[in-house]
Amino acid sequence: MRSGIRAIIVDEECNGRETLLHVIEQHCPGVEIIGMADSLEGTFEKSIKLKPHLMFLEIEMPAEVGFELLKRYGKIDFKSIFTTSNGHNDMEALRFAALDYLMKPVVDVEMQQVIDRINSSIIPSAISDMSASTMASNFKPHNKKIMLPNSRGLEFLTVSDVVHCQSDNNYTILYTLDGKKKVSTKTLKEYENLLSDYNFMRVHNSHLVNLLHVKEYIKGDGGFATMEDGSQVEISRRKKSEFLAALARL
Repeated sequence: MRSGIRAIIVDEECNGRETLLHVIEQHCPGVEIIGMADSLEGTFEKSIKLKPHLMFLEIEMPAEVGFELLKRYGKIDFKSIFTTSNGHNDMEALRFAALDYLMKPVVDVEMQQVIDRINSSIIPSAISDMSASTMASNFKPHNKKIMLPNSRGLEFLTVSDVVHCQSDNNYTILYTLDGKKKVSTKTLKEYENLLSDYNFMRVHNSHLVNLLHVKEYIKGDGGFATMEDGSQVEISRRKKSEFLAALARL
């Protein structure tokens, strides 16, 4: 049976390509390597032709910088996992929506962790040749994870642990079941798009709530939702009917 996730490896060093290929073959049966390249030249055309879902891309090749390849795309319709010998390119990586980093030398445990995040982060509808049973096992709301870019790097949260999200200018504050607050450099709109299939709803210009964690609705002009972490979230008047209807469908 054909593998679900098609991937390309781009690394100038033969040893780097072969090591990564070996780890993927041993620990990633759901990933099919459909091409490898040792330079940026030709990789662009190859990726356009092969249409990968995922690209393992070395950031700092001796003669080139991996980011330069991504800048050639008008729209990046695949996910990127950067392989690197250092962690100094975090913010640049975020601009290209990388799923993760793999620090060299790549080890089995780190690869397995990355694979787990791949299985919960790549949108199912984009994996056109993945079987329904595979998608059902890999993309469940309870194990879906989202990436939080922050000032220190990247953090990953399980979707079911997020109670609600609040806009803070160009940042977003995510409130979790354990009472913690996480600050992300993504906007609330980005999280709305990311979480719309997982029972999250925009109920106010400043608030996105996990409908599964609504404990009580308090009547009012728009009203308020009391969440399972004890917080109250304002519901805008124009969203009130839609919000109540969404709760009734759960």
